[in-house]
Amino acid sequence: MLNWFHLDDLYQRVKLIKVSVLIAFVIGILFSQKLWLNTGRLLPNLELFDSMPILSYQFDRILLLLFVVAGLIWVFSERRIIGWITIIALIIMLLQDQMRWQPWVYLYLLMLIPFLFISNRNIDRIAILTTLQWIIAGVYFWSGVHKLNQSFLDITFSQMTNVLGLNGNTHSWKKLGYIIPIIELSMGLTLLIPRFRRVGLYTAILTHIIILFYLSPVALNHNSVVYPWNVAMIVLLYLLFGDRPQKIPVTVSKVNFNLLKLVPVLFVWVFPIFNFFGYWDHYLSFSLYSDKTPKFYIAIEANEIHKIDKRFENYFAKIEGLQGGQIIDVDKWAYSELNVPFYPEMRLFRKLSSNFCRLDIDDNKLLFLELVRSNNKSHYAKFNCH
Repeated sequence: MLNWFHLDDLYQRVKLIKVSVLIAFVIGILFSQKLWLNTGRLLPNLELFDSMPILSYQFDRILLLLFVVAGLIWVFSERRIIGWITIIALIIMLLQDQMRWQPWVYLYLLMLIPFLFISNRNIDRIAILTTLQWIIAGVYFWSGVHKLNQSFLDITFSQMTNVLGLNGNTHSWKKLGYIIPIIELSMGLTLLIPRFRRVGLYTAILTHIIILFYLSPVALNHNSVVYPWNVAMIVLLYLLFGDRPQKIPVTVSKVNFNLLKLVPVLFVWVFPIFNFFGYWDHYLSFSLYSDKTPKFYIAIEANEIHKIDKRFENYFAKIEGLQGGQIIDVDKWAYSELNVPFYPEMRLFRKLSSNFCRLDIDDNKLLFLELVRSNNKSHYAKFNCH
């Protein structure tokens, strides 16, 4: 299988992995173009630092073009300088707008970093392959762990069973929902154990095929930006764990690691622990479809609606118990305009709220809401401009 690519050749395997990540990255950008350009969008850039100047539309386009062109050149070139240009351009774009910190972007960045330090030695290529194996396995592990909560059963799993024509609201069906996170975190562990790796490999590939069907126009017709990510994950799973995978070691002690190659592993396996204490972002912890992440809304009384852009009418929602005005669903806004979900962190919502506070709306008629899910219960946290 795929003998044309000579996957027994370590050099070819490593090169194909880099090529797959870069091409998938560019395709993901094509699926979310407005996310990467600060023009023609209602949702403002949410920069990391308040003191950071927002690049003009022209410079924003130049930076994006530089990243794409350098990335495509890096597909064919082994020169490290091209890789550094690609990564630096990407980091600047990420600092310009935290909305770009989507899970697929973060994963691609972590997977590209080790290639900045690759040499012509086979031991170095093995180290990179091992690092990437641990990164991919960590994504599945933490994604499964975060789904072990009641909200996942009540929302995502119930939605899945309804799409399949089953009654997802019954108690018995909901309890079966815990099988999904257990399988997912087990995939991450079995991928690291040579004896069980093929089980993890085939289960992970099947999972991505199911996800593609579930999110496709045939079923849910939602979140199309992750279509290329799921396809890329199938390819990367095969390149990292398939095709006589026993030739690629995963035991850390067998490989001489450069410390910088270990950094992405720390970001995937260690830092997500801090998410449970509120010190690390949900998406950077691969909390995917876990229904743990907060949702944000902006409520405006009816006699102040004329002060906001008419385009917000497309993003109005209803919340039980709130009447007398309109409510902007921030997640719906982000999906509709940028084709990505709103980055689910309060610091971004507060930065976004400051834009509404400058609209001369009476402070008593403007309310910002955070739907918080914790301990199997949901509640709204509220604040206003002052």
